[in-house]
Amino acid sequence: MLQFVNDYKSCFQKVGSQVIYLATENRLSSWPLHSYLPRVRQFHKYKRDRFLMHAILALIIMVLDFYKWIVIGSVIMSWLVSFNIINYSSPFVKMIYDFLYQMTEPVFAFVRRFLPSLNGIDLSPIVVIFAIHFLIIFVAQDVAPMLLGK
Repeated sequence: MLQFVNDYKSCFQKVGSQVIYLATENRLSSWPLHSYLPRVRQFHKYKRDRFLMHAILALIIMVLDFYKWIVIGSVIMSWLVSFNIINYSSPFVKMIYDFLYQMTEPVFAFVRRFLPSLNGIDLSPIVVIFAIHFLIIFVAQDVAPMLLGK
């Protein structure tokens, strides 16, 4: 059974539990079935701003989570290269290793300035992952309710 759902100037077709994007408000006039679609609701500016702020906060959390996985990948890749499990002379491996190194080394170098030397053990990735987790929790539990008024 098909249901039409309105959401922020977009028309969607709901099939079961899946929502499928059909057309935006600008394209409704050129769409052949536009007369059968319900009119798109105009939301109050406050609700649109709140929706935008929620999207920005979700994007910040996703970027932090993505960077956490880059840090984990960098640590695993450095272990694999240092234990000669993968060959660094391979162009593909070198490309991935250089990308991960360039993405994480500026943050690691900043953290290493404040950490004591532990005879070859680098704790900066652990500190960075803890900091990322702290930021995710801070944004989700403190910043979001304050900005969204919950």
